[in-house]
Amino acid sequence: MTPHIPALLEQFRTDGISATLDGDDDIVFTHNGLSYVLCLDAGDAQFGCLLLPNVWQVVSPAQAQQALIALNDINCRLKLVKGVMNENQVSFLIELWFPDPAAWRYCLVRTRDTLVHAVHLFVDAMQDAAAAQSALQSPLGENNHRA
Repeated sequence: MTPHIPALLEQFRTDGISATLDGDDDIVFTHNGLSYVLCLDAGDAQFGCLLLPNVWQVVSPAQAQQALIALNDINCRLKLVKGVMNENQVSFLIELWFPDPAAWRYCLVRTRDTLVHAVHLFVDAMQDAAAAQSALQSPLGENNHRA
């Protein structure tokens, strides 16, 4: 366990957020219905990652292609955010380096809000893509348009 975890857990309690440690000594917490993981590494104490895992299940190859397009756009537009797809699950994360790892408590709200913003952008892009696709469909569900 990194020496800063107790102070971070105390900050969560002060903020009214219930947080626990998982088997890897990562801090797991839920805020506004979303589950986060604050990953801290004892071997690299100044480096950490706030992860918002598994926010979208990709269900088809076409949706996977659209998800990668949306993730690429978000990764290019938002500072520090990484959107990734692994095993058909979309997750978002922000990795930061601090001289003092306890500094996470000062930027946790902003990183959390930035991840939520990324999720909203992703969901909007996926919904827009689905709406565009359904506009091409006939009432029978197939695109019968011929040029």
